[in-house]
Amino acid sequence: EFDVDFAATDELTLRGSVAYNDAKYTDYVGGCWAGQTPAQGCNLQPNGAGVFQTQNLSGTRLQLAPEWALTAGFSYSLPISNGLALDWNVDGRYSSSYPLYPQQRPDAVQGGFFTIDAGLTLHSDDDRWAVSFIGRNLTNEVVLLSAVDSPLTGSGTGTPNGTWADLAGTTQRGRTLMFQVTYRFQ
Repeated sequence: EFDVDFAATDELTLRGSVAYNDAKYTDYVGGCWAGQTPAQGCNLQPNGAGVFQTQNLSGTRLQLAPEWALTAGFSYSLPISNGLALDWNVDGRYSSSYPLYPQQRPDAVQGGFFTIDAGLTLHSDDDRWAVSFIGRNLTNEVVLLSAVDSPLTGSGTGTPNGTWADLAGTTQRGRTLMFQVTYRFQ
C-alpha cells in the first residue's frame, strides 16, 4: 500500500493511494453454495446418502477483498473576500472486482468500479460557520456490498441435479446530493 498527500501550493493539496491485496485462501475446505453440483466443485465429504457437503476453496480470493484499490483527489481553498473562503474537493476511487459470497459462487461477484465524490464549501476564515454542497457516488455506480441465498430457493446441493438458489444482496447508496449548514457556538 502506498499513500501520498502533497501540498502543491498553500491553496492546493493533491492526494492519492494505491493498494495491492493478494488475499487468497491457501488451504481451505468450505461449504457449497445452495444448488452447487459435484461438477461445479461441490465434491468433498459425502454424507451417508452420497450427497456432497463441501468444496476445496484453496487458492480462491477472499470475500470482499479486491486485488487493486486506487484513489486520487485534490482539495483547493480559495480566499474570495475578507473573512470568506471557498473550498473545493474532488476524490475518485477505483476498485477491482471481488467475490461477495464466501463459497465463491461465480455469479456473486462485484465487478470493478469507479466512483467520484465532490464537495464545495463556503465558510468563514475562523470556521465558525460553513455552507456546503456535497455529492457522493456522482457516477451513480451500483456497488454490491453482500450477496446471500434467498430463503426457500435452490435445491439439490451436492447432487448432479442441483438448482442454484436465487441471490439477494445489499448495495451502497447510489448518487447522493447533500446540503449542509454548520454553525459552531463558542
